[in-house]
Amino acid sequence: MRNALNVERSKRISRLLGLVREVVGNGDVVIKSQEELGRFLQRVINALRLNEDIRYHVTKLAMEIINEGQRKRLTNGRTFYALVASAVYIAVTLMGVRKRQRDVAEASGVTDVTIRNRYKEVVSKINIVIEV
Repeated sequence: MRNALNVERSKRISRLLGLVREVVGNGDVVIKSQEELGRFLQRVINALRLNEDIRYHVTKLAMEIINEGQRKRLTNGRTFYALVASAVYIAVTLMGVRKRQRDVAEASGVTDVTIRNRYKEVVSKINIVIEV
């Protein structure tokens, strides 16, 4: 069954791509353009239906989190959309707006489990303190 699904071949291809990224020295090979990042970020934030003032602050804070995440190389080997979605969730939470991970997941197309995992990683690596 394993050979029928080409699981082993898929694993080898993934390892090879990881090796290429290491050799090139730029794990950001899969990172999208700043323009695409901005469009996706705005789409997610607009889908959350925040008021104008909060939307501005959430956008600004999410961009700061994304930029810091890129500096800390949190995008290496992971989908960039998950970082954006988790940054939006963190920004909304820091602004005191009550939105669930599921709300951000539906707005972004990223699963709530992925957002939760990226959220934990981003908060710990960037040293963000969120008080409940």
